[in-house]
Amino acid sequence: MNSLLTKTKFYTLLYLEPNKVFRQLIEESRAGVYIADEQGNLMYVNSAFVSMLGYSRKDDLLGKNLAKELYANPDDRQSFLKAMEKAGFVCDYEVRNKRKDGSVAVFSVTGNWVKDEANRIMGVEGIVHDITEKKRIEESFKEEKDELNQILNFEESLSLIHDVQQLGNFSVDQIAGILKAQKCSFMLYDQQKEELSILAAHGLEESTIRNTHIKMGESIAGIVAQKREPTLVLNIEYDQHFQHPNRPYYPTRSFMSVPVMFGPRLLGIINMADKLDGSWKVFTDLDLKMLCVMARAVGIALENTRLFQRLEELAEGEPWASLRHRY
Repeated sequence: MNSLLTKTKFYTLLYLEPNKVFRQLIEESRAGVYIADEQGNLMYVNSAFVSMLGYSRKDDLLGKNLAKELYANPDDRQSFLKAMEKAGFVCDYEVRNKRKDGSVAVFSVTGNWVKDEANRIMGVEGIVHDITEKKRIEESFKEEKDELNQILNFEESLSLIHDVQQLGNFSVDQIAGILKAQKCSFMLYDQQKEELSILAAHGLEESTIRNTHIKMGESIAGIVAQKREPTLVLNIEYDQHFQHPNRPYYPTRSFMSVPVMFGPRLLGIINMADKLDGSWKVFTDLDLKMLCVMARAVGIALENTRLFQRLEELAEGEPWASLRHRY
């Protein structure tokens, strides 16, 4: 009996009060819904659409112009309208909107024309989904894939270099570009002097390159060299191992330092500072892992280059060396 009564109430609501059902459906939907007039002024928005844009009341949005006040790029409105004119509708069309706090949200819109009885266009109605996080993840995967391809090309190019200085210059420029850093230095380790000196650098003054000599255990690079452990510092002012006031050459407070090894032997150190992009401009664990991969490739290439040069020197002393140069 109760089941029959429930069904009766449901059918009464559905068929006798359809407007109430549809209003409730739209208002409680988790998808955003909006209607705008022909000029792009918002005439209706549901609660989900209000929340997506960071507002608390419908009145805060009603009357706002989509292109002039809500689009991240006002010119995108014309592209949207051209897509509508082409097919009469859009499906999963991406638009970038400004939230109340100024941040940008990426929306997927499925929209149709609103027409009157004479089939004249009066405006646009759309159903909206917030895909900001989805786009962020997709872009992150794409960046990681691009960086991986760059690393593979980097390793391949290293094998073609047989000059130590050229190897150093190429390494710092490529690594700085791949990891988007303003500064990168490659320091060689002198086993007899037990000190590090800069072979090549990207983004450093020439005087710094010439005059930098660091003993084992001194400064950040010397400590990393002594411990033979990759190091990532998010904020030098608060790191318990390297804590000290921020210095002018670490304006972003974040840096990485990785030993360049060949087997158990220390060959040098690669240092990076001043991340060029990212909301907080700090290096990440992924950045450190990629730097470690490239440092291993540099270590192998450096050892191969030194071996190649020694073989060249030995060949110069052989009796048949003059014949080799002659023919």
